Amino acid sequence: MIQYYEVPSKLVGFMRPGQSPPPSSLEGLSRAEQVLGAWLAGSTEYRNERLKLISYVPEGPYLVRKMVTGKPAIIGKKLPVRYKYTPQNGTQMDFLECELDIGSSSATARRIVSVCRRYMSALTVDIGFVIEGTTPSELPEEMMGAIRVHEIDPIKAPAI
Repeated sequence: MIQYYEVPSKLVGFMRPGQSPPPSSLEGLSRAEQVLGAWLAGSTEYRNERLKLISYVPEGPYLVRKMVTGKPAIIGKKLPVRYKYTPQNGTQMDFLECELDIGSSSATARRIVSVCRRYMSALTVDIGFVIEGTTPSELPEEMMGAIRVHEIDPIKAPAI
């Protein structure tokens, strides 16, 4: 599954390796924009310690709803995450790709994915991403982006 989130233009410079704006450029940004800017400019380790996934199943079989509780998880500590920055060229904008390898990770994640895959055509799943706040100035946390997946048949999905 591929999801795209647009980075606000005032934060694009933060994701350019070696060209991140100085910390003073965080001034004038909202608290959530400052947290996102710091995350975009951060190292892989910093990003992995802060990227939080929240998944919830509002509709579906009891077994799946019991396994996917909505409890936030720092995914960089649970799953392999690969970050790849691609600079702007021609008509293509800068982008940062975050690849989560859910299928080949922990035994718990594999079990949850296996059960969810079996019932996907009967599930509604909400998936959200948050950058974890660790200091009072970074709280309360704000959702960076979210999607709802509703009754998808993975067998009919095109391979990418």
